[in-house]
Amino acid sequence: TITMAEIKDMCRKHDIDIMADVICKYLDDDGSGKINFDEFCAHYDMIQMARKSARLKQWHRTYGLGVAGNVAGHMEQAGEADKKEEGVDDKTMPPEGQKTPAAIFTFYAPHPHSV
Repeated sequence: TITMAEIKDMCRKHDIDIMADVICKYLDDDGSGKINFDEFCAHYDMIQMARKSARLKQWHRTYGLGVAGNVAGHMEQAGEADKKEEGVDDKTMPPEGQKTPAAIFTFYAPHPHSV
């Protein structure tokens, strides 16, 4: 059994507290103030929707994308790395012929209560 307080706490932790009352009403078929296993399973679509909403909401905090690797040679342009010399293994440069970065990642500033 899950209490309404637990559902509301879960919503707050995922920064979707605005949806908490609607989720609680939708999941609590019998109005008992608790959600039993059968109710939870019967309305799992609401749980999935809430989880997806929480994930998508995180994107509004995204400041940008970062690129790992020196595919474009930008480190040399910025004076942060030496030009690649013949026979020197430079870990900042991709293997010869590689045209894609080692990785792409998002960076963002999380909401204070989600840290």
